[in-house]
Amino acid sequence: MQNPQDKILIGEAYYFDVVGRQIVAKGFGQFDPANYHLKAELSTTAPGTYNKLFIVIKTRSQYVTPFAFYRKQLSENSVYTPAYDVRAYLKWPVNAGIESILRKSTTINILINAEHAPDTVITNVDMKNITSTITKRAATSRICYATYKNINLTISSTHSILRTNKLTISTDKSRLQTYLNYAFSHTKGSFQITDIGKILLAFQLYWISYFDNTHCFIQSVDLRGIAILHLANPYLESISPTKYRPSISLQDSMKPLTLIKMTHFFINPNRQKTLGSYSKIGLAFTRIIDYRFHTNSNVFHMNIANLIFALQSFAEGIAENELKKQHRKSKNETVKSIEKAIQLIQLSGDINDNVKKFYNKPTNIVYHLLTRPTFNQSLNIALEKLGISIENHKTMLKVIQKARQQVVHSEGYDVEFLLSILTSTVSQIEIGEKDPKTKFVRIDGQLEKLYILLREMAIRYFDNYSN
Repeated sequence: MQNPQDKILIGEAYYFDVVGRQIVAKGFGQFDPANYHLKAELSTTAPGTYNKLFIVIKTRSQYVTPFAFYRKQLSENSVYTPAYDVRAYLKWPVNAGIESILRKSTTINILINAEHAPDTVITNVDMKNITSTITKRAATSRICYATYKNINLTISSTHSILRTNKLTISTDKSRLQTYLNYAFSHTKGSFQITDIGKILLAFQLYWISYFDNTHCFIQSVDLRGIAILHLANPYLESISPTKYRPSISLQDSMKPLTLIKMTHFFINPNRQKTLGSYSKIGLAFTRIIDYRFHTNSNVFHMNIANLIFALQSFAEGIAENELKKQHRKSKNETVKSIEKAIQLIQLSGDINDNVKKFYNKPTNIVYHLLTRPTFNQSLNIALEKLGISIENHKTMLKVIQKARQQVVHSEGYDVEFLLSILTSTVSQIEIGEKDPKTKFVRIDGQLEKLYILLREMAIRYFDNYSN
């Protein structure tokens, strides 16, 4: 039987322009929260080209919209029939108004399931009422706190009481559900709706870095006072190969300062080019997250490419900053030398015209090409900067470099070779007739070793983060 909360939501539908804060198309639509599918039929009310549109369904009590912006050119007197499978959607009350989704809030909460031991609940049921008593350890309490450049994080334990049947006179129909609440807040600024996605990226990277063998269920994401985000897949699955899926416990080290630094990186309040999900290092992080939590591509070499591109972006992002510092002192001399070289090439009568044309580029472009490091140079600089010994990873990196030449530079695919770095193998070691047991040793695939290196690079990067 379908959960009442998963009933199909039917109502008026709109294209809502986020920039102009106006409805630009109207009609009717429906959203299926069980399958995360939306479809609508809309007629244009304000023709034009719009870069940020929400598709909003208005029910009796709530607005619902996919957590995504759509770009659309709306023609006059035209009808549109959008249909989408969505990964997340937002809900907010109708009485707040459709524009309230654009308001800002000082707090965003992420609530996840967690273990509180030894918390218990006792429920007494009689003909008149139901009373419940919980242990004091289950009460909401702050566990740890961190702040970084006006962004704060408070991690607290909290709980709810779940009853399976309120009409049954029994003492075993209630259970205690325990959680951890991650409350992100601004000291001087505020969060907007798009910051939810950025904080979720930070949280996923944090989980990869410190809790990769721990199962996580995201109960809710709340832009306090504005809207609640629902995820199609609220699980951050454990990477553990066993069926055992441990949950995070209050005894685990929470690393709040690292999480708030990751949040600052993705939110990028000062709009620095080296920060945010569109920077080189940010692209590396999003590729690691995509590899770890999102559905793998059916084209197997693309799963390899995800991590190889992540390593390349990460290395280049760190190396560029270091090289800028190194080249700053000698830049003027290098630029003058480039200008002289270009002049000599143009004046020479012995050089082919095509060669002259090739080198006839602006000085700044030649300087950029000249000072740009190779992949190996970038990697060496990055690992040294992060304090990671390249000697421990040489064999793996040699294999990955060969894969990179195939995947990145399209030098032809050796399918058997690419499959070999995707898989993990198990070898059997004979240890003598006297011992009846046979020892098995698991050997990680090269791609898994690359993933472990990228995790270590992310942790070291934020250990030294000071942007």
